[in-house]
Amino acid sequence: MHLTVPVFPVHHPLITIPRVKVRADKFSKREARIHQALEKRAAEGTPYQELELEFGVPASTLSDRQKGTQNRQKAQAEQQALPPAVEDSLERWAIQMDEQGFPARLDLFKAMALEMMKRHCEEMKSTIPSTLGPTWL
Repeated sequence: MHLTVPVFPVHHPLITIPRVKVRADKFSKREARIHQALEKRAAEGTPYQELELEFGVPASTLSDRQKGTQNRQKAQAEQQALPPAVEDSLERWAIQMDEQGFPARLDLFKAMALEMMKRHCEEMKSTIPSTLGPTWL
């Protein structure tokens, strides 16, 4: 007896979004270590190599941040389809739906994202994009 499992295409409306991985906590802890290392360097003049060993952050990253380079998330914020505040709201909405037993389907998630983006653009009085890109998510 041979069972066949139906395979849905990626854009199928019944495919739900997997649980969101918690990366923000890891990211904020790393940023805190970078900040602490740079404070120590400013206060004591500690070399980057020693700070690298103590705080677990590459010396090149510390050097770049000392020169004013922003982290990747902040530097690329202008290129994102949705501002970080809207992304956070969308993430909270998806988590709330999932916790209530209604995991957000991809079509609902994109529709909610478009609605949030339209509202944000109206508040900021900027142009409203008609759609999100095909690889957005």
